Amino acid sequence: LTTSVTGFLQPFVPIYLLEAGLSKSQIGLVAASGAAMAFLVQPVLGRLSDRLDVRRPFVAAMAFIAAFAYLSFPYLHGAGAFLFMVALGANATMYMQGVGGVLVGRLAQRGKGGTTYAAYRVWGSIAYIFVALAVGLILKPQGGHGRAAIDLVFRVGPLIFFGVAALAYWLPDPKKPL
Repeated sequence: LTTSVTGFLQPFVPIYLLEAGLSKSQIGLVAASGAAMAFLVQPVLGRLSDRLDVRRPFVAAMAFIAAFAYLSFPYLHGAGAFLFMVALGANATMYMQGVGGVLVGRLAQRGKGGTTYAAYRVWGSIAYIFVALAVGLILKPQGGHGRAAIDLVFRVGPLIFFGVAALAYWLPDPKKPL
């Protein structure tokens, strides 16, 4: 599921920002804001989750933050508002992607880490394609141009993050030996 969310994010965030009236340079700044925030926040989150030796609560928290950020899109106006929410959403999504690999590594049997991770990536890619196609099918009947035509993507798509949060508590997260 953590990879599937990019099935609505990658194709539609830039288009949505353009339709919301942002210039191409503003869209570039907004897109860079997530990476800039990640540069500052990811090491802190990683260190904290390593120190506590837990991942699931962080994944759930990041899923809720990302859902909030992207569900807010239909209500935002101006580059500053989008910059802040994209920074939150992108940072949370990046954390979930990275920790997904860590959890897979912890769950894999000894000597099977590469195979397990490859399966994780393949199924994530399939989920990405499914979400991108589903969003396209949802929008097809709407047609038209403009922000209102794409609002539905950000009213429905971010709900996947709630599935990620729920799964975060069902996945085992074995502790490292002391």
